[in-house]
Amino acid sequence: MNNIPENIRLKELAIIANSNKPFFDDFIDFLKSENYPGLYEFVIEKDSYKAQEVLLKYFNRKVPQDLNLYDGIARPYPQSKAKWLFLG
Repeated sequence: MNNIPENIRLKELAIIANSNKPFFDDFIDFLKSENYPGLYEFVIEKDSYKAQEVLLKYFNRKVPQDLNLYDGIARPYPQSKAKWLFLG
């Protein structure tokens, strides 16, 4: 018998985090298309103008239709807000 109660909410949040992984992966693929090997290389970019241009390009890019970013109760955010919330 297990004396530790199951944390259902934590399990739900893990499911949502896993559901949001394709959105994250899309951002990483975008960074790679901008010649960054990974997220870390973008984060440490010393040229702030270049970083701003990359972010502007990302915000102006359409999100693939099959990708959604979900909130804490698994509702998809509107595509117009998803990238802002993701990077915020």
